[in-house]
Amino acid sequence: MDASGDSAAGATKRKAPSAAAAGSKPKGKATSKASATAKESSLLKQKSPAEFFAENKNIAGFDNPGKSLYTTMRELVENALDSAESISVIPDIEITLEEITKNKFNTMIGLVDRDRIDEELYDDFESTKAREKRLAKEARFQETQAKNAALGKKVKEAPAARGKGRGDAAFFRVTCKDNGRGMPHDDIPNMLGRVLSGTKYGLRQTRGKFGLGAKMALIWSKMSTGLPIEIKSSMKGQKFISFCRLDIDIHKNVPHVHLHEKRENKDHWHGAEIQVIIEGNWTTHRSKILHYMRQMAVITPYAQFLFRFLSDSADKNLTIQFARRTDVMPPIPLQTKHHPSAVDLLLIKRLITETTKQNLLQFLQHEFVNISKSHAERLIGEMGPDFSAKMTVKSLTSQQLVRIHQLFRQAKFDDPSGNCLSPAGEYNLRLGIIKELHPDLVATHASSPQVFEGHPFIVEAGISIGGKDVKHGLNIFRYANRIPLLFEQGADVITRTALKRINWSSYKINQQQDKIGVFVSIVSTKIPFKGTGKEYIGDDITEISSAVQSALKQCCLQLKSKIVKKLQARERQDRKRNLNRYIPDVARAIMDTLGEIADESPPKRPRYDKEDEELLEKVNSQEVTEMTFRDCLTQHVEQVDYEMALEYAMQSGEALECFHKGEIPLESAAAAAELARDFAPEIECRWGDAGLEEIMADRSIAGVAVVLAGQVQVELSLKMLKAGKHVIQEKPASESTTEAETALSVYNSFPSQFPYKPIWALAENYRFEPAFVESRKLMNDIGDMMNIQVIIEGSMNSSNPYFNSSWRRNFVGGFILDMGVHFIAGLRMLVGSEIATVSSISRHVDKALPPPDNICSLFQLENGCAGVFVFAVNSRSPKILWRVDGTKGTVQIERGIDSGKHGYQVLFSSENAQCQKTFYPFCGVNEELKAFVHDILQANKDGGHKAEPRSSYVEGARDVAVLEAMLESSAKQGALVQVKKL
Repeated sequence: MDASGDSAAGATKRKAPSAAAAGSKPKGKATSKASATAKESSLLKQKSPAEFFAENKNIAGFDNPGKSLYTTMRELVENALDSAESISVIPDIEITLEEITKNKFNTMIGLVDRDRIDEELYDDFESTKAREKRLAKEARFQETQAKNAALGKKVKEAPAARGKGRGDAAFFRVTCKDNGRGMPHDDIPNMLGRVLSGTKYGLRQTRGKFGLGAKMALIWSKMSTGLPIEIKSSMKGQKFISFCRLDIDIHKNVPHVHLHEKRENKDHWHGAEIQVIIEGNWTTHRSKILHYMRQMAVITPYAQFLFRFLSDSADKNLTIQFARRTDVMPPIPLQTKHHPSAVDLLLIKRLITETTKQNLLQFLQHEFVNISKSHAERLIGEMGPDFSAKMTVKSLTSQQLVRIHQLFRQAKFDDPSGNCLSPAGEYNLRLGIIKELHPDLVATHASSPQVFEGHPFIVEAGISIGGKDVKHGLNIFRYANRIPLLFEQGADVITRTALKRINWSSYKINQQQDKIGVFVSIVSTKIPFKGTGKEYIGDDITEISSAVQSALKQCCLQLKSKIVKKLQARERQDRKRNLNRYIPDVARAIMDTLGEIADESPPKRPRYDKEDEELLEKVNSQEVTEMTFRDCLTQHVEQVDYEMALEYAMQSGEALECFHKGEIPLESAAAAAELARDFAPEIECRWGDAGLEEIMADRSIAGVAVVLAGQVQVELSLKMLKAGKHVIQEKPASESTTEAETALSVYNSFPSQFPYKPIWALAENYRFEPAFVESRKLMNDIGDMMNIQVIIEGSMNSSNPYFNSSWRRNFVGGFILDMGVHFIAGLRMLVGSEIATVSSISRHVDKALPPPDNICSLFQLENGCAGVFVFAVNSRSPKILWRVDGTKGTVQIERGIDSGKHGYQVLFSSENAQCQKTFYPFCGVNEELKAFVHDILQANKDGGHKAEPRSSYVEGARDVAVLEAMLESSAKQGALVQVKKL
């Protein structure tokens, strides 16, 4: 003790003598600390990409647990879509969010829950005073609610108590399974465990925003739960499934693999399944997640999504299936080269480093778009004497690179094409809107490729009116490179355009009261996102804002014509309803008046003409009653209603919807007349409403050929028939069987005001081709039919005069219906039996054609025989063939050429193996016109003449019914469909 005491005393003495000495020691310490700090601050430090995004996770959309759950799910879904589309497989994606409570999570990682010891230490601790204050507030709220209930006022729900911290946040196991490409076994660790490494880099249209994908979900998992991610993957034809469990070393940006092995692939599955456990908040972002899935189903109707939310609370469980509506997929986006006007100095240097071209001329030609050899030579000549075409590109100095960059910014270049882009497609967008919203009206428009800052872009727009789960007012759905944008909507170019630049009322749309869905999708090699999270497209690029406005206006114009038509129909219905309401009273009044006149004494001088006298006699004899007048008045109202509807359609231009606008300019009609006169100088041409009225009023015109766009032929044919003209209408008979049935009903209701029934013929030359007429006779010699084959490999390409017909591209069923009626007519003519049922699959392969362009259908005749109908609209080796095999022989018809003449080769194989070949040149058009003229002459002589049945409108409608059933079956993935009988 003494020793220690002395030591202590000694120490005290050494500190006491000098105040200066005592003060100098701390100063030395402060100086050394400052020096160390300065030295430390001068050291260079590096951060890995993974570390950067971990510290700035809000940039990638991981702002908070709820947003992180949403972003994780979104990234996995988009990766799954990319994977399936990359191998042209229709996506089938399953997403499961499984809620894991804190206790369950602790059990999972082996952490034992402990009771609280110091309650005041926790963020949710409530003091006695705070508890009393809360209870008093709840009591006052309950008292107010009781008073409101007594007064019959609306009772509000009690506000939910909110926690202060993140202690109650739940954990979620997020699983996404797809049927896509899968990942190579050895690449899995780097593909998911190394930030800024992947397969999607390059100049192309991509769904991603940062190129992070599932990697950011792995980083968030590492930060919030510390648990690894699990991956199962198998590629097509692979006999094993790769299984990998890994996490990421954030500081080194390298994968940390826990397990990587190959497992047996018994089911021959291909695709990927990724499972990650993260912290999240379902309550705050439930609506965003479901809204995202719904929007994704709109823009990708060819994909099938199964979304499940699983929880220990059964009432929170949720399963939603977004069914596939079509198998028409957009083409795969192509990688393209940079446009000279869009490159910067750094990019030019990188391209020079990576290029395989030796000299400057080759470099300019092959590393940039829209620079031809001659253009490159002109550019090199403009650069100055220091440049030559053959100079080594890698020898360019910094000053020379600056010169090239300056010239690129000043020179004129052709705009890049949009061939590298892959929009959803107007067809898919319309289908998606109809599938998810079920609107009353919908219009879509796709712009042609446009350019901003050297980058091509395409705008697709859709507007719907009405529908389920749609709020009143504008409901805006935004897409960038076919992914939904859900956040920061107010500053987006799409939102601002819809709110401020579209005068909705001028298109008969009520912006406040109508349920309006506004859908705009922008695809580009570069989406000009704004903000750190890249959640909206800026409104500062004139080219994009103008294109969005133009696309929306085109949709509005389409809707306006439909809305006006709908309003007109409603007015007609109201007028018809009002007229029908008074028919009983009017009929009774007429009958009473006529009865009084009939009961009067016969006048000395006749006061009525012969017809009136006959009417009075019929009234007296009760041959004419009140019901007679009711029937006559009802029939008259129906006829007037139809005439007014048809008159409106013709005057408003609705009958010419094959054009984007509602009318054909008079200049176009005049030009057509000039062309006609060049062909036949004596021809008399009339056009417009006045010309149409002149033709209908001209009694010297007995027959009319209606050869117009398929969408308008039926209306004009009926108007001509009503005027007493015999009509031969170009195929197809109608757009649908519903239209055909309605048209036939109207036709049959026409009053008998002419001495004959006007003939309504359909121009289907296949039923008049000698090859089919003679082959039908041979069918009697082949015995019972065993099977039938119809193989159509068409040649509908840019060299075909019908290829660019706008009405065919906007026609329901496209070329399949327009061309297909010929081949169905030939089939029905040959077999002599109606088609009863069909089961079909269709595809859209050639994107230059409207969908679908391929269909394969199994069909069964009413007599029980089955066959196959295969139709490809465009093929490199055209072939058209019908073949029927029977128990005693075979009949085959094949299109071909013989001695320079086009026609059909008929092959008949008999029971004794003899083969008979006969060639029949085309002449069906002449034969059908001869039959039509013959029928006109006979009908004018004999009102009871029966027209040629092969050219009847009903036959053409039956052809349409078969193809409509095939298309319906393909839309239902091959389901058996009954052919409608007409």
